[in-house]
Amino acid sequence: MSPLMPRKRTVLAAAVVGLSAAGAVIGHARADEPQPKRVTGVSFALETMRTGNQIGAAEAYALALSAAGSAIPAKGTFGPADPAVQQATQQAVLVAGSQGANVSKVTDSGDSGIAQTQNAVQPLAAINGPANQVIETTANAMNTAADALGPQIQPLNTTVKQGAQLIREVEAPAGG
Repeated sequence: MSPLMPRKRTVLAAAVVGLSAAGAVIGHARADEPQPKRVTGVSFALETMRTGNQIGAAEAYALALSAAGSAIPAKGTFGPADPAVQQATQQAVLVAGSQGANVSKVTDSGDSGIAQTQNAVQPLAAINGPANQVIETTANAMNTAADALGPQIQPLNTTVKQGAQLIREVEAPAGG
């Protein structure tokens, strides 16, 4: 063992302890602030961006657009309602796609921009109840499909169940 190895471990341990203490102080300071109403889906994403643990606004925006674009149903999927569904879906993706400048503002302004966004979306907390029902219905359908098709799609059935659990994490209490 190198003579520097214990020193490196000591420095690493000190850094971990220091960062943990700083996180506790910052977390306590934020806990004292009045918290905005939680909005299903949106609050989870904003909190993730605010803490910087996983992704930033630009990456989340790109990922959301990619997912939304790939979710456009194939023509003919909805029978007689197909033209209306196609048009509505494409309009939603176009509107979302035009928000790049706003995402840049949020990214540039950092924490204060995310806090402003959280405050701006608070009125959407009124639809948490119905949004949560859609999430629960979707998650339950995923679990049912994973159970029914389990032997045929293993190990994908585990991934489907984990996906159902993950989407439930974005729920927020009714009314915020």
